[in-house]
Amino acid sequence: MASSGVVIVGAGHAGGSAAAFLRLAGYTNPITLVGEGKELPYLRPPLSKGFLTGSTQAEHLLLKTEEFYSSNSITLRLGSACVAVDPAAKFITLADGTQLAYDKLVLACGSTPSRIPVLNARNTHVLASLHDAVRLKNRLKARNRLFVVGGGYVGLEAAATARIAGLHVTVVEQQERILARVASPVIAAHISEMHRQHGNDIRTGVSVTQAERSDVDTITTVELSDGTRLEVDDILVGIGATPALTFARHAGLVCNAGIDVDENCRTSDPDIFAIGDMTRRPLSDGRQMRLESVQNALEQARRVAAELTGHPLPTPETPWFWSDQFGAKLQIAGVKKPGLRTVRRFFPDKERLSVLHLLEGRLICAETVNAAQDFMAARHIIGQCLSIDEKSR
Repeated sequence: MASSGVVIVGAGHAGGSAAAFLRLAGYTNPITLVGEGKELPYLRPPLSKGFLTGSTQAEHLLLKTEEFYSSNSITLRLGSACVAVDPAAKFITLADGTQLAYDKLVLACGSTPSRIPVLNARNTHVLASLHDAVRLKNRLKARNRLFVVGGGYVGLEAAATARIAGLHVTVVEQQERILARVASPVIAAHISEMHRQHGNDIRTGVSVTQAERSDVDTITTVELSDGTRLEVDDILVGIGATPALTFARHAGLVCNAGIDVDENCRTSDPDIFAIGDMTRRPLSDGRQMRLESVQNALEQARRVAAELTGHPLPTPETPWFWSDQFGAKLQIAGVKKPGLRTVRRFFPDKERLSVLHLLEGRLICAETVNAAQDFMAARHIIGQCLSIDEKSR
């Protein structure tokens, strides 16, 4: 009987990369790539940076050209949402009722941006897709006040981009500092000061409580929890995202804060794999957590391709993350955890910064700003589980 091959649900960075890596690894059975959106798989990090400024065009975001998929016999089912998985019969069901059989299934469905009900309006945006970015880009051309809710990577990157374009930008974060979930207080203070020096208004420890509208679908004024009222033209909500787990749960897969997978991205069903933002994966120190990054998506895609083709598995990578804001490059290697000793490395200039997090002399995580050599060295040291001499900093 002919093989049903691999069906990949999710045509984002993770899913598109998995399809490509499978063919490059010599997989010869059918590959079907299912995507809810109509676009070919594309890069998402530039959406909050170069794409908004116009320095990066949409065609330059593509992971691969359409010709790549056709010449490598990868069937594209774009504009097709998966609504159900039947693990016993080994098929998925699309929104139009089509059923696709699989031998192995790879879930790469990503996550859904969180929203704030009081801010639902025509001039409120999220930034999770090319469609979102095009919409925001077109609005920013005609507006001059951007109100950003959320002091994480996406919100701050968009705030920096908007300020460079000449907009008046206010960022509000309900935590007591920006980057509270992903960076140390030292890094957060450095990035916050950089934004203020460029003219952005950064407000922490406050949230949105009310919104006034000029009509039913346009917000003109927001009120914050400290009583401040701000006039706005457009609003960007960047407060995180929720992994897309609905049909994974219905299929009986073990899910917590994401789909639980092992080191080779296998779920609780041996014929179903999951990769990317929707997964809760093991780290080298035994922790299990979600890693929302391009590096994680690519590493997991490579591991699935190796697993399904019988190739040697890639060496586990040190998790790393990055962000560009106002020309400064924030790079993080490793994942912090409680109980670490924090050491700051000083440079002659204020543009560079390195913050090291250690456990009994062993480097666990390094955060750098404009210090690429420190970042690359940290990735190697963490990956090799080496100790460092703190006196040499």
